[in-house]
Amino acid sequence: MGKPHVLVFPIPLQGHINPMMTLSRNLHNSGIEVTFLLTERSLSRIYMSNTRMCNIHNNSSNSPQTTSYHMKEDSAIQKIALNYELHHQHPSTNRTHLQYNISNKDEKTVIEVGNIFNNLCIHGERNHNSVRNDATLDGCIDAYTRHATPVIQFETLPDSVFPLDQSTSVSDSALIFLESMPLIRRKMEEILESLQRKGHPVTCIISDSFVPWTQDVANKFGIPRIEFWSSSARVYSMGYHIPQLISEGYLPVPPGKEHDFCIDIIPGLAPFRLVDFFYTHPISSPVFDLVRNAFTRAKEARRVLVNSFYEFEKDIIDGLHKEGILIEPIGPLIPYPTCRHRAMTTENGDKNMMMSMSLYADDTDCLVWLDTQEKGSVIYVSFGSMVSLDREELQELILGLEGSELPYLLVVRPDMPFKECKRTKGRGKICSWAPQGQVLAHPAVSGFLTHCGWNSIMEGICSGVPMIGCPRESEQHTNLKCLMDEWKVAIRLDHKEDSRVEPRHCKEPSANRPRIQRGPVERAVRSLMQEDVGAALRERMRTLQRSALLEARRKAAPLGSLVADL
Repeated sequence: MGKPHVLVFPIPLQGHINPMMTLSRNLHNSGIEVTFLLTERSLSRIYMSNTRMCNIHNNSSNSPQTTSYHMKEDSAIQKIALNYELHHQHPSTNRTHLQYNISNKDEKTVIEVGNIFNNLCIHGERNHNSVRNDATLDGCIDAYTRHATPVIQFETLPDSVFPLDQSTSVSDSALIFLESMPLIRRKMEEILESLQRKGHPVTCIISDSFVPWTQDVANKFGIPRIEFWSSSARVYSMGYHIPQLISEGYLPVPPGKEHDFCIDIIPGLAPFRLVDFFYTHPISSPVFDLVRNAFTRAKEARRVLVNSFYEFEKDIIDGLHKEGILIEPIGPLIPYPTCRHRAMTTENGDKNMMMSMSLYADDTDCLVWLDTQEKGSVIYVSFGSMVSLDREELQELILGLEGSELPYLLVVRPDMPFKECKRTKGRGKICSWAPQGQVLAHPAVSGFLTHCGWNSIMEGICSGVPMIGCPRESEQHTNLKCLMDEWKVAIRLDHKEDSRVEPRHCKEPSANRPRIQRGPVERAVRSLMQEDVGAALRERMRTLQRSALLEARRKAAPLGSLVADL
């Protein structure tokens, strides 16, 4: 049998791309060939985010630390063939570097970015082939013809013609992805056939739970599929038991019982209220089929990988095993710089910048600002890549942070209505996107106001930062319940008004969720950062962090089992 070759396929959302890329790096470092599937739109956003992070100036030096860029006109970007590649070592300095070769008929342009990406080689082509004069990423060339060292390759899946900017929101991109599913499936099969013809057949597919049809593709090609779940085992178990919840009358919820309705039939889970259930849409919603179907092929998969820890969710994982689900915790799948107290520089003294798979460009000025703040003085605030705040809520959030009279770092994405908001005392720093792992690991940060996305929680725990939870949708409510009731390392933003929280299961889930108000923001921030309750949370978080880092060191065992299986 030939060398193991894994095709990794996340859905194009930040919280799914990040852990699956971290897993891909781990597999690559274990000697396994990896091909990573991304949609055209997602790869375009990632490419633009990385190039926007670089300082661009004239090509006047051959140093690998130099970024050089020359284009006669911006419109040329729509006329070029793009071949961008990351070499593992720079020939003269033994440093990782990135080189973009941008060329058209008459000119060749080179961009060199020093010490940006680690352990990754990207190969891609962009061909001008659209009557609408749009550039599209048209798949990846074979890296193995140029490098003896195995590399991670990208292949692209079509999800419609896309603009060369970031005007389309991440959530809209996800909808485009769902609408493009039949086309994506055909393209995926073509990629598998092409790799087979080139002598690099795929021997296993690792695919997101939300693309269960990839099991049929794996069956067609006679290869195993490993399912990947990017959230907790708790939420996976809830989703897996949706058919049982329906058959036994728990879903849909009986009229009049929405708020205090209790679910107590899922093995390994303590009874929980419907308000803490991860699914926030009515079962008549089209989203319901997507969610329910995600768990239908679990028993056909070779195993189900979950970005979590066994010790954190032991009873739930054991319960799934008893039902025949070969679920295996392989977390934490987070980038290297996230863990606090670990070295942030290379042997040469350079900042160790992991490859950014961000759909937004990191504003690294926030790290410079953090360097000017006192140790443990800053509250970091971010609502992730998808949660939206309207102008009124964003204004209330800013006023609450200002009212706390504490330094804060607030992420306001480009798609949020920040220009319409006013600030008062200017005690904080506002950025468009932050390298979250590095922010949470910074000594100045000692609190995290979060939407409770699972990746954010994993990063917060591994950095030892207690949290203020402000869940807005889906499993974020379930995650906060776990943080508060079981691990006791977080408080709820609206915790003093919890009794007045309305049921979330309605025609429009966002309509009844609590509104962000300056008073609760100010009180919660002061409570976490200055009062005894925050000190108690911080102490428990240190204990949880130690357990998490111990689990991270033990991760070699399940990873070794996975590699052996492959």
